[in-house]
Amino acid sequence: MPDNTRPQWGFPRTIVKWAEEDGIPLTEYGLRLLIRQGKIPVRKIGAKNLIYYKNVMDYLSCSTGCDNPLLM
Repeated sequence: MPDNTRPQWGFPRTIVKWAEEDGIPLTEYGLRLLIRQGKIPVRKIGAKNLIYYKNVMDYLSCSTGCDNPLLM
């Protein structure tokens, strides 16, 4: 579960660090690939992507009923 004391938005490297702290195996390359494929929504800030941590966790946990081949 996300820590309520940290910000909810972050850049890919930060999101991967938070996921590791929560015990979720996620690589920076894998996250960037999901972003590039449009599977995780982001906010573009110049050339960088700002990501909402809850969106990543929702995608990885299939909370919307998705069929996620990454977790099989």
